[in-house]
Amino acid sequence: MKALSSEGIIVNDTHAQIMKLHEEGRMLNQIARYMGISERTVECYLPRVRGVYGESQTRNAKYLREWKKRKKIEEG
Repeated sequence: MKALSSEGIIVNDTHAQIMKLHEEGRMLNQIARYMGISERTVECYLPRVRGVYGESQTRNAKYLREWKKRKKIEEG
């Protein structure tokens, strides 16, 4: 379901209603309560959201990236 939703394909009326409510800014728990379904079910209907690489890296991940960059310069 998520893959279809990520491509903009609406598969049924429930999916359409969830997408509409989500686009209006409703939270998962609000949508679930309104529709009488679980938050997990709502989540399954919503498209995947993929972060931009490096956007929210941990401090350790940033340190390792810089360390690898320095090591490559030293070796090269």
